[in-house]
Amino acid sequence: MNTLYNLRDITFSVKADASVCAYERGGYSKEKRGSGPMKTPVIALTGANGNVGRYVIENLKGDLDIVALSVRGDGEHTDHVTWRACDVYSLSDIEAGIEGADVAVYLMDSMLPKATLTQGSPNNLHMIATDNFAKAAKNQGVKHIIHCSNSIPLDVSELSEIEEVLRSYGTPVTTIRSSRIKKAMCTSFIKKAQTHQNDVRSVQRIPAPRGWTADDVALHYVRWLGEVLNPVVQTTTKENHSCQIGLSFLKKPLIEMVYDEDQSTSDLAVYSIRRGLLVDTNRHQLARFEFRKIPRKPECMAAIHDYVPSLPWPFYRMTQAFAHRFIMAWFRFHMSKLTSYR
Repeated sequence: MNTLYNLRDITFSVKADASVCAYERGGYSKEKRGSGPMKTPVIALTGANGNVGRYVIENLKGDLDIVALSVRGDGEHTDHVTWRACDVYSLSDIEAGIEGADVAVYLMDSMLPKATLTQGSPNNLHMIATDNFAKAAKNQGVKHIIHCSNSIPLDVSELSEIEEVLRSYGTPVTTIRSSRIKKAMCTSFIKKAQTHQNDVRSVQRIPAPRGWTADDVALHYVRWLGEVLNPVVQTTTKENHSCQIGLSFLKKPLIEMVYDEDQSTSDLAVYSIRRGLLVDTNRHQLARFEFRKIPRKPECMAAIHDYVPSLPWPFYRMTQAFAHRFIMAWFRFHMSKLTSYR
């Protein structure tokens, strides 16, 4: 992994890397090299509406084609700049966002969408976004990742963990560290983050026995929940891994989750939260519960995204939100004991 230390290195490194990667795919549009077809280098830039993102766009838009990613994707389209909306917590969103890019710039300046209620540390939230970005880069054939590390307000050990995840899927990574980048972040971080009315994001880090897949952890959670809260709470799991969580004295489930085979892999189990007494499906259709293995670590992220409760918001915060956080802490304790036994 290379490390650069100057703000101008962003544009220099992006231009150089994109040009080389584009030539590997078919050459330049301005300089024909060899007999290959001509192609303008393409970069995908996250955090494009932040201060540093705008700086990069302004200094590269004449030399490269830029795919500018932001929460809303509402920037001005030009001949060399195309804006795309992107939810960094969604792997499919990032894959669509960076499609066709030779180089992807990981600049979390203003990309993390806010929820009305967020349960989880900044590090865990960034871990999910980083893992999605690294996976998407591999899946889309991106040749190089440039990571502006000071765009993320974390300490040194947390940044090291972020960089390790970026490298985990085999795409070469260049890291840029600069106090000037960090200073620029202070005026732009998450300033244009999008929120949905009374939505919830909850992220917890959980130990996982070595050798367990994300599906193993997810199915174990559902079984464990039905056991520890029996006979009040009942859970059922179908052959396709879809599941229901309900109360024994009610016919309709509290929450029904459908396993998303298209989005799930051995290290990512995604469940769409479709219906149930505790789900307001009229206000948001993207609610999901996911279990994600952390690369090279015996840990897993359990995360709820874009969930809109049906309970009145003040009552939800005093009851269901508290209950979920307590249950996940209980499950974390259970998994810690299970992992130590193994």
